[in-house]
Amino acid sequence: MFTHVTIELKYGQTERFAVAMAGVVKIAIEQCGWELREALFQLDGRLHTVRHIWKLRDLNHYAEGIAVLTAHPNFAGLAASLAETIDRETISFAVPAPYAPRA
Repeated sequence: MFTHVTIELKYGQTERFAVAMAGVVKIAIEQCGWELREALFQLDGRLHTVRHIWKLRDLNHYAEGIAVLTAHPNFAGLAASLAETIDRETISFAVPAPYAPRA
């Protein structure tokens, strides 16, 4: 299963977001077992937009990861930085289409 996250940043907050998100990614990978497949800064359309694609075991893996993240001692500071940098976040869950190439 995949989680596709679209994050619209506030103007001028790209670097601050990247620093905070690096901390979140470290926790998510090392302690939650999530796999970040892609982290992309959009070049056209709405500027200051980031797209993440995470590979997860299933929907329960997402819920388990969120519980681990929010309980982590560094999360309050990271969450405060993210709250100050993010304008909007959209989270979608998806599974591979039958015609998708397999790696």
